[in-house]
Amino acid sequence: MRHWIAQEIINILAEVNEERKHYGKDAISVTFLAHESGIAQAGLDNFLKGRTNMHLVNIERVLKVLNYEIDIHEIETTSRLVDCDYNKRRRY
Repeated sequence: MRHWIAQEIINILAEVNEERKHYGKDAISVTFLAHESGIAQAGLDNFLKGRTNMHLVNIERVLKVLNYEIDIHEIETTSRLVDCDYNKRRRY
């Protein structure tokens, strides 16, 4: 099964290529994307097809070539994992 990030990269690449087509430019191939990202073409191709996983650093490199980035941010003010009083309040 294909990783959801792989599907997002496929979607982004399709959008970028549609925009390039609008301006009369050639589409970006997976081979070019891998080369510009500095990763093996077979590795990227296998990841996009759901055959293998890919390290986060390589996913970031691919997204950077496409002018995207992964945004990680806090979703809660205090996580129960770091809240010292959580276990005291927790009911079993």
